[in-house]
Amino acid sequence: MNSIKNANIQISEIRHQLGNIDQQTKEQFFKWKLSNGNLSSMDLIGKVLIGKPDANLLEEYIQMDISSGIEELNELSKEWKRAIALNVSEEERRKVLDVFDRVDTSQDKNKWMVEKLPGWLKEDMDPIEKRAKKIDELFTDFFYLTDYPAWKEIMRNYLFKHDPLFEMKNDSKVVEMAENATKIFGELKPIFALLEEGMKNIEELRDGNLIDRVKQLAHKLEDTVGNMSHVGIREDEMKEYDNNESASEFLQNTSKFTRFVNRVVRQFHLMKKRWIPIMDYFDQLQIPPGSLSEAFATLQRCAQLPIELSQELDNFTFQLQPVEEAKVSESRIREFWSFLKSIRFDELYFDFKEVIKNYENNKDVKGAILDNHIFKQDPEVRRKIFFGFNQSADWFIETQTILSKTDFEKVNQAITDTLSKAKEVLECYSQFAIPNTKSLVNLPLEVWNFDPRPTRHLMESVHGFKRVHKMMVELNDWKFEKKLENFELNEEEVNAISEGIEVIEQLKNIDGLVNEMNELSGLNGTEVEEAWIKVKDALGSLNEELSEHLPILESNLSHLQSAISTVQLPSDLPIQLIVDWVNANLKGVVHSEYSKTLQRLMALDFANYSSKLDKLSNSIAKWYQNNQPANPQKEEKNEEDCLVNYSDKCRIPL
Repeated sequence: MNSIKNANIQISEIRHQLGNIDQQTKEQFFKWKLSNGNLSSMDLIGKVLIGKPDANLLEEYIQMDISSGIEELNELSKEWKRAIALNVSEEERRKVLDVFDRVDTSQDKNKWMVEKLPGWLKEDMDPIEKRAKKIDELFTDFFYLTDYPAWKEIMRNYLFKHDPLFEMKNDSKVVEMAENATKIFGELKPIFALLEEGMKNIEELRDGNLIDRVKQLAHKLEDTVGNMSHVGIREDEMKEYDNNESASEFLQNTSKFTRFVNRVVRQFHLMKKRWIPIMDYFDQLQIPPGSLSEAFATLQRCAQLPIELSQELDNFTFQLQPVEEAKVSESRIREFWSFLKSIRFDELYFDFKEVIKNYENNKDVKGAILDNHIFKQDPEVRRKIFFGFNQSADWFIETQTILSKTDFEKVNQAITDTLSKAKEVLECYSQFAIPNTKSLVNLPLEVWNFDPRPTRHLMESVHGFKRVHKMMVELNDWKFEKKLENFELNEEEVNAISEGIEVIEQLKNIDGLVNEMNELSGLNGTEVEEAWIKVKDALGSLNEELSEHLPILESNLSHLQSAISTVQLPSDLPIQLIVDWVNANLKGVVHSEYSKTLQRLMALDFANYSSKLDKLSNSIAKWYQNNQPANPQKEEKNEEDCLVNYSDKCRIPL
């Protein structure tokens, strides 16, 4: 046990003599590389950073002028504000929809009436003209009662049973409908103008690429943030270089850069929660195809058509007044002929015809009638016939005189013009489909149902990217001060010192490793117990042999090299066998305890100990030769101190 302890003390003393030469040479070599450009700023960043933003991705943002905002976001905000300015109030929309609901129920009827109107107009105007002509014909037949068919036509003529003026008044309802439609829609004309402009805005939004550009901007920013999301500091490497005066300021700026990148990333994801609903809304937004504004433009055009049609209707009604006045005399004639029909006057016609031949030119019609023996039988019938024939001539003359005052061609043209205007109005309103137009009234509310202001956070991200790029350029262009012109060791020799020091550390800790293995008794009775004991005994034997070959006093690196070359170093140790068994059979805390010890065992590279110590010695000698004190007397005094008490000044044993 004493031998193990002594070996540990001796190796610890050797390690103490070497001090921090490994760290010192690393720092000097590092300083030399920075001073001479062998290690660039980007090389150093690559050593201390985990990940690094792609400068090429950031180049695009440098070209963006965001002093007045981002173009796409400015356009979106402008369009949104313009749409809000054209917004139709809830009350106005309700008013439009109510009118559409009322008009929708009669639109088909109106369309049908418009289609039938030309035929109706002809049907109603023709009888008015024919009536006047027929009055003249009947008047002639009355004085020349020689043709029985003429009498029959007189008693059956439909013209006296038809009231064209009544039908014309029905046709005039088209004018009333046109006036009502124009009045109703005319009141809504300002609202239609707003809706038309609103629909044009929506058409521009649908047919343009603004939404796609905004979405592409957001996706591009997200991709850039994804490229920066894994930037971090390699703590061990940063700790290794941070204390070096040549790099400390640069590494401080590198740390600031990393913190800023992470802040930009965090801020982006935090702000994304505010603007991502807008992007989701754009993804789901569906705007109907085709022209959206045409229907409201049509309604405005229709509302501008003439609406004072009732005045024109009154005018041609006045022109038809004679026809209305003639109805009085016509009705008397109609009553008289109805009476003749009721007494079967047509059956008496032939008898009457024989009698009337005796009267020249029918000058005494009344006498001829009274001579008929049939009428002598009933005085009342005779009186009515006498009175009727006596007055009929006057009635015919009166009717003919009144109707002659009417210019039927002029009246017909006036009626046609007025009803054509009404037809034009109704046809105009029938051009738009009310169900489709109704669905557009609320479309602006649906399309612009978002607030573009949260998208300003995208600009904040762009600003952050610009700063990240600026910081990267500053780090890339960083010039290190020339603090060390020359350094005698190359990188391989510097690494040799570190590896040699590691060998000494492992040898120094062998006794501790053996103690750990003694405390771990969980492998007793297992199939790897023998292997475990073999490894432990090999380490114990190595420590004993080293203690025998190292002097109790004045042990130095040369003694250790000699001892390592003399002793039998362990080989073919079944460490891997134990590792496999532990991984397969142990769990939890026990597994963790064995794993730590086994990892230390696996790191023991006995086969290369001798060569590593030789390289360590050579590199130290080379370094010491160029770093020995300038005062020889002081050097002799240092050597004496080392021989006597191995003080902290004994750093480089030769």
